[in-house]
Amino acid sequence: MKQYRMRTVTVAMTYMFGAVLLAGGCTREESAAPAGREAVILSIAEANYGALGGARRTGTSPADGGTPQTRAIVDGGGSTFFTDGDRLGLFLRGDGYEDVDNRIVQLDYPGEGPQKKWKITGEAIPLYADAATVTAYFPYSDAYGLTMSAVPLNSGPYDVNTNDVVWQRDTVHSTHTQAMFLEMQHAMTRVKIRLNRGTSDTSDSGDYTGEGKITGVRIADAGDVAADDRVVYLDGTLDLTQATPVVTPGWPDAVADKSEKTLTAEGVLYDLLLLPVDKIDAGKVMLEVELDGKSLSAPFPVDAVDKWEAGKAYTYEVAVRNGAAQVVFGKATVTPWNDGGSISGDLDPSKPEYGGGDVQDWGDNEWGAEEGGDEPVTGEIADASLVPPPADNVIPAEGGEYSVRLTGNWTGSVSVRMSVGGNIGGLLHAVCSNGAATVTFVVPTSASYDSRTVTFEYRWNDEWKQIGTDYTQQGYNVANATCNAPETIPGQGGTYSVTLTGVLPAEGVQVRALSDGTTLVTGKVSASGAACSLAVPANRTTAERMITFEY
Repeated sequence: MKQYRMRTVTVAMTYMFGAVLLAGGCTREESAAPAGREAVILSIAEANYGALGGARRTGTSPADGGTPQTRAIVDGGGSTFFTDGDRLGLFLRGDGYEDVDNRIVQLDYPGEGPQKKWKITGEAIPLYADAATVTAYFPYSDAYGLTMSAVPLNSGPYDVNTNDVVWQRDTVHSTHTQAMFLEMQHAMTRVKIRLNRGTSDTSDSGDYTGEGKITGVRIADAGDVAADDRVVYLDGTLDLTQATPVVTPGWPDAVADKSEKTLTAEGVLYDLLLLPVDKIDAGKVMLEVELDGKSLSAPFPVDAVDKWEAGKAYTYEVAVRNGAAQVVFGKATVTPWNDGGSISGDLDPSKPEYGGGDVQDWGDNEWGAEEGGDEPVTGEIADASLVPPPADNVIPAEGGEYSVRLTGNWTGSVSVRMSVGGNIGGLLHAVCSNGAATVTFVVPTSASYDSRTVTFEYRWNDEWKQIGTDYTQQGYNVANATCNAPETIPGQGGTYSVTLTGVLPAEGVQVRALSDGTTLVTGKVSASGAACSLAVPANRTTAERMITFEY
């Protein structure tokens, strides 16, 4: 850290410049109440998920004599409550108010006593006669760069503590100082797959008779869906600044649960969270099941359910039938997240679009030979390489096009795939022509502050073979940070520029100047090489102070 010390004749400032990585972005310090404005302090009265029956601001608040409840998860009905140690993230916006960004609100409730206590960490948040809007979300995230317009969403197996993002707003002011969040809304959609052997009568020749070892399920876009038309995503962000929060998708890829379960007549449940899907086109979104070493797939039926909305749970009854294994959709129900009741009827399993799903290879969606598909690939591959090879095995954060070159002599098509950060993000097929074939992948921009591994592979003799080595793709980074503040900052202050170079997120990077832990001014560097001006205020004390610039 570079430090400078300086004085003026009467009032002096000193400053030092440093680059400090701050988790969760930059937080403003609260200022004293403006002249003529009486301030009271914000507090949180109560919070829980949308309760069964639509609880409002009555009865469940400690102030109204309600009894605190710990969180309870019930499959198909009931409510979801918070428990000791749970943390919300809080934002505040309003005319005449300092912005409050991603402040932690933690529940202190050991399970005894008359009321829950929600504690807002950090400096007290003043409220005035003018109204302000507070927005809370759960579970709290300390992801660097998180803003109110980009709360992270992550698809995958349902977990109330990690990826079940809920949110709600309330209006507060000097005469309504306790925010309540009694009907927090789910940002994602929930898809439940209940797999069974068909009927419980084992004499039924249509039942599946295999061992029934399930090693994973996936929900994926069909292989012929164009990149721009995909609807299944691994991650995304939630914009809470909009009147109706907006979900922006991130990396398109299958959402999987690889937990091992045993198929029974009663059924086993896989419970997945996904980004909402506005429209499910017939034959375009697939359920894939890995069973007894085979891979089965069938398209989701769409005549009764053709979209997956936020805050709703979709349960599909799916039978594995016909000896050789076939996925058959049966009943589909749609419910509010925690309520019971069906708003759809039985689907007709005799229709071909609800059946099908003959045995397929799990990784590449090609028909397996045991179902009369293409003959296996024969011949040889002499060499497989990546062109152009990334310098020092590093792919830049911006990504780019990379081609896999196979040489040799083979018949049929060889599957080639790319995985990014452990997630398969592309699958192509290489057909030999004049002793070689080339397929090209686009490595997407890394929207992360961490590096990730990119791997290329081809499939030969039912085995995926790695091409070259693992490649590292950089995440967001700051290569250089400069500030044009002089070694002596005058007592009356001044305006100075901070410039960052590197790979920066689209929303920019927060910068600030502070003294003795108090933020004096904040700003944002919008792009690499762009300067952000910070107006350092005058030092109106007789004491010298140290100024720190941070990003």
